Amino acid sequence: MENIIWLFGGFLIARLFSYLKAFAQSYLLIKQTEFDCLRVLGATSESIAFVREAKQRLISDSELPNEVKNQLKVQLNIEEHLVSVWRKTSIDNFVASYPARYRNALDFHDWDSAMIHLTTLYKNKNK
Repeated sequence: MENIIWLFGGFLIARLFSYLKAFAQSYLLIKQTEFDCLRVLGATSESIAFVREAKQRLISDSELPNEVKNQLKVQLNIEEHLVSVWRKTSIDNFVASYPARYRNALDFHDWDSAMIHLTTLYKNKNK
């Protein structure tokens, strides 16, 4: 009878360790995926900002005709709106697709806090 109790106890402990190991591995995988996704979003945003700055420099060029400057200004206004929508949609979709089991561990829910979180992750990776 004592052997059966030990067998059952060993089985329970093995299951517990197996569950904890699987939980830890999936959590680490999700956190790495989160970091990678945020890096892609941040890099895309930086590329968009670079293009916008180039257009701003063109607008301030005195040799450029006013008609072209006005078209660039209109483009910049449209792009500003589209980038704002893209940022909000990206983070909303990211949060919505985050596994519900781990959603409480998510440290952001909007673009600004996501980029702050990304900066924190970069700093922690460099330590």
